[in-house]
Amino acid sequence: MQELLAGYGESNITPEMGLELSGYGYHLSRKATGVLDDIKIRAVYLTDGEEVLLLMSCDLLGFSLEYADDLRQSIADDLGIPARSIAAACTHTHAAPVVQNLMGLGEPSPEYIKQVHSKAREAARRAAEDAAPAKACFAQQMIEPIGYNRRNGNFKEIDPMLSEVVLVRKQGNICLLNYACHAVTLGATDKITADWPGAVVRAMEHSGQKAIIFQGFCGDVNPTARLYMASGQQYENLALYGSLICDRAMRLAKIAEPLEARLSSAEERINLPLSIPSEDELEKFKEGLKTVDCTKGIGRFQSWWVETALKNLPKYKCNPYLENVPIHGMKIGSLNLLALPGEVFSQMGVGLRKTYPQLFTLGYCNGNAGYIPTKAAYGKTEDYACYDAPKFYSIFPFTPQVYDIMEAAGRRVLGRIA
Repeated sequence: MQELLAGYGESNITPEMGLELSGYGYHLSRKATGVLDDIKIRAVYLTDGEEVLLLMSCDLLGFSLEYADDLRQSIADDLGIPARSIAAACTHTHAAPVVQNLMGLGEPSPEYIKQVHSKAREAARRAAEDAAPAKACFAQQMIEPIGYNRRNGNFKEIDPMLSEVVLVRKQGNICLLNYACHAVTLGATDKITADWPGAVVRAMEHSGQKAIIFQGFCGDVNPTARLYMASGQQYENLALYGSLICDRAMRLAKIAEPLEARLSSAEERINLPLSIPSEDELEKFKEGLKTVDCTKGIGRFQSWWVETALKNLPKYKCNPYLENVPIHGMKIGSLNLLALPGEVFSQMGVGLRKTYPQLFTLGYCNGNAGYIPTKAAYGKTEDYACYDAPKFYSIFPFTPQVYDIMEAAGRRVLGRIA
């Protein structure tokens, strides 16, 4: 019988005040003025004596693909393990400083970006040093949703599954939780917060458990609190969401079934196709900006985008792809973990679970390439996820085939480690 060892490590990445926060709109100059709760990097180290998995969750909006690759390789060198054994995910809170430089969504601090890299390596080392005998158990169940489909305005297309791995140790349990909902409960606050994932962790810690939240495929899912933001920033909803998911996780833990102490991982790199406009189309767009104030807000962003697009157009015409996108699969016994680097629409998690009933969906993991909408979403020319957001993520929108391409790659990777 193989023995599983598990360890936990964390680092605090709460910044000094004054750094610009990431998300919510163009050139908001939204600088941190206070702290609602600390933001952290949490890591769990697993080994079955032969293979190792290092699973990390960071309270940040996201990483670029290049930054994530560099971080994973640094941790791999530190621990003497393959980079494919490391998953570096983000909770996608919109109330943390910029690490992924997305034009218009906050100005980055080079010093803070370096600090995050160092703190992530520190959390990974602590997790490895903490490794002790453990028994892994798994359970999942639909729960009352805290999120709704923001495109449809209903609950029809969401992923309501809460999945949990409980690592039972003499030193105390470590709980890995997976749920899919954008971390935007408070709207454009100027206070540092890990949003609902942080609230869940705090509630779990209050119950005596270590906990790590892995954001799921939530590209089209917002917290229900966003429906009544007009009444003010609903701070109480953080505690509400934290207590609800904590309660359901504690109940799940009681029915969790043992997982075999067997680990594996695999990774594939793919290219995602981009829709490249003509030079005439870009020049027409530029001409239309003459009636717009391009010194601030969305006008400033659009002016930057069209100039950058024209500059890069020859390169992308020759090679219309976002290249070297990692598709990462892992297994803990019978549990499948699929890590995708983007804002994947929630239907993918629901669909994959029909083939892989025991599944963790790790969004914003190993980088953030942008939204991965369904093919049907591209039918609306005004769709934000399909046509607007890609401008600050990857210069040009993806083609409508991107969802199917990524899902097929995910299935291939999971099939390799079946």
